Amino acid sequence: MENQCPICGGSSLMVFAHTAQCGNCKALLYHPYPNQDYPALIDKDAIHAASLNWILRSSFSRHDAFRRMLKFSIDEALVGEELKILDYGGGPGQFALVCHSLFPLAKVYYTDAIEGSLLDP
Repeated sequence: MENQCPICGGSSLMVFAHTAQCGNCKALLYHPYPNQDYPALIDKDAIHAASLNWILRSSFSRHDAFRRMLKFSIDEALVGEELKILDYGGGPGQFALVCHSLFPLAKVYYTDAIEGSLLDP
């Protein structure tokens, strides 16, 4: 069912572009979920190569963008707090590295539509 939550089975999804939130369990999720034709086997080596290539091309600009984003959205006074941050669509994981450099006690939770896109640290 198109508007059924794949987490709890609830039928009250609020859809926003490519994401949705379940009105029942409050989960945020990728929407629409890939259908059954989505490949079950993913070439992790190809994903890692593509992620590494993207990092090599964008590392300096992405690092600056993530730093500005964090400084804009989180008060510097919280630097010593144990923040919980969701990196939605985290790709290879660059955001978490930048986040930890500014907020070392933060726990960064990661999700991405492509399992295996996170590079090993």
